[in-house]
Amino acid sequence: MGRLLLFLTFMAFGSGAIYLLTVQNSPQPNWPREDIPTNVLALRKVSIRQHNGSLLKYELFANSLKYDETANTAELTTVRFKVFTATKADPSSTLLEGRAEKALLAEKKDTLVLIGKVRMVDRDGSEIHSQRVEFEEKKNRLLALGEVWVKTRNGIHQGDSLVYDIAAQKMTFSAPLFYQ
Repeated sequence: MGRLLLFLTFMAFGSGAIYLLTVQNSPQPNWPREDIPTNVLALRKVSIRQHNGSLLKYELFANSLKYDETANTAELTTVRFKVFTATKADPSSTLLEGRAEKALLAEKKDTLVLIGKVRMVDRDGSEIHSQRVEFEEKKNRLLALGEVWVKTRNGIHQGDSLVYDIAAQKMTFSAPLFYQ
């Protein structure tokens, strides 16, 4: 009986050792898994409207949108937009409208970034051209950084940055240092 118990113990340890040396360390196939969903949503011909209560803040139209759920960001291409000065008396008064090659929208930052050949026209007919414009919702302003061109009734001006206060409807333009 003792010999049988000793024999079964060695058999169990031997089987476990063979399993550890061969089966567990064998290479597993690294095939792409098709059952894992991605967190990116892609849409075509998109319209986005951002409201402040019942008043419209801005409206975007884009040819395509890629929304990344993990980062809570959206990338839009070939964008047309309108920014409104919504009041209860005139809920759809357009302040600015324009276009851009691309837009990035991040939910946490409350900032819309327009990138690539951004062109905006305000009510007075003034044109603003830049490569990058940020719309900061909390501060209710547009911020154009880098090379900025502004075409008004008085002529064409070039500068380093522009701040457009939407509530005051006022443009603050910063000229390059060699012009000041």
